[in-house]
Amino acid sequence: MQIVIRPRLDEYSVEIWLHEDTATASRFINLDGDHLMVTVVENGMFPEEELKPFLKLPTQFANALFKAISDYNSEQGIKTKDENLLEGKLQATEVHLKDMREFSKKLLQIQLNSDK
Repeated sequence: MQIVIRPRLDEYSVEIWLHEDTATASRFINLDGDHLMVTVVENGMFPEEELKPFLKLPTQFANALFKAISDYNSEQGIKTKDENLLEGKLQATEVHLKDMREFSKKLLQIQLNSDK
């Protein structure tokens, strides 16, 4: 399942598309009033009817929604790929520094023992 977020600068809005590819077809999911609609399109075929986005919001509301979702995810401990990468690099650096401290202590001890 892909979630595609596409700004529509000409309309001051943001479209959110739910899309899923299978081996033989694509499925587009949207809301029609209170109903969830699924449009199946054979690969390589263009549908006769206009496909509608799952959700279309004014840019200001979309930005507020995305910020609220981001804040919620942070509160739940859900991190983005970049945050996980940064955290992993920080942990690796901490381990490396600990190893270097131990290595330096051993070198210093060897130097002090050889001076005696």
